[in-house]
Amino acid sequence: MNSSDLYIYRRNLPHWRLAGASYFVTWRLYPGRPVLGFEERTKVMQALQHFDGRRYELSAYVVMDDHVHAVVQPFDGQDLM
Repeated sequence: MNSSDLYIYRRNLPHWRLAGASYFVTWRLYPGRPVLGFEERTKVMQALQHFDGRRYELSAYVVMDDHVHAVVQPFDGQDLM
């Protein structure tokens, strides 16, 4: 790896991108929102699985009542956004 392979930018928190890297991604519901029910968690799982093998390799994920964790490796030319 050389420094030109690493892209660093900032929004609320610093973000680092490196081609070919795997990422541990977490997101949560807005505070004060009701938790996700079974059907909503199922839809989130289906959405994660939808692009597995097309835009990214999905190594692992867990969908909780109020947050999600995923380990993904985006394919070349694909952003995490």
